[in-house]
Amino acid sequence: MVFPFYWSCVPGLVEDSLEKALGDRQGLSLLQHGYRHENHAAPEMKKIELGGKRSTEEVLAALEAGKNNGEAVFGRDW
Repeated sequence: MVFPFYWSCVPGLVEDSLEKALGDRQGLSLLQHGYRHENHAAPEMKKIELGGKRSTEEVLAALEAGKNNGEAVFGRDW
């Protein structure tokens, strides 16, 4: 019996070796979790990866880059 398992990956930090380490991934679904986990808040604000000092366009571009990196490593089932 295979139970579903969901794993959040930070795609800007994912390397090709992770794909090999995960094997066939039967029952494993990968979820995009941000892009690189970098802080983009102003110094006096709470840490934030998406938003903060960046425009909506910058945030969407980072998420798109993460999607592209995830697909480059894991293929279309990213």
